Amino acid sequence: MRWQMARASGVGNQRRDGNRTDADVDFLGVRAELATAKLYGIDYSPHHLGVDDGVDMYCETVSIDVKSTFHTNGKLLLKGRKFATADLYILVTTCSDESLMRVVGGVTSDQFLDKCVEEDLGHGSGLSLEQEKLAAPSAIWRFLTSKRFLAISKLYEAA
Repeated sequence: MRWQMARASGVGNQRRDGNRTDADVDFLGVRAELATAKLYGIDYSPHHLGVDDGVDMYCETVSIDVKSTFHTNGKLLLKGRKFATADLYILVTTCSDESLMRVVGGVTSDQFLDKCVEEDLGHGSGLSLEQEKLAAPSAIWRFLTSKRFLAISKLYEAA
């Protein structure tokens, strides 16, 4: 459904691999988002937000954009600085076992812009960040959990 909505709205995916179809890339993205939501306990449905605007899900007030790659050593990629609109970016890769996805880690938008490099990976200039520069999944969990407890404490303060 989301794939159909995006194509009907004229929003193309970011496929650069000529050996894969748009559906392959969209399916990878949905699988990565589901893996992220399951790992971090985020209420998520792939069609709640409609057409992709750079945010895939929210954890309290934190906007999250999940980036996926078919390459196990792939980098977190953005087309340019103006596309860094989410609060948090999480990178997910495929595994040799097609039923699994690997949540590599994440980075805030500000950290991404501080650490990224501009490069051309064969599809035009863009921004990239190596996996080694991402915070571990456990650090992302701590960050999101602190946001949850902050929101809960604000509810109690208001009561």
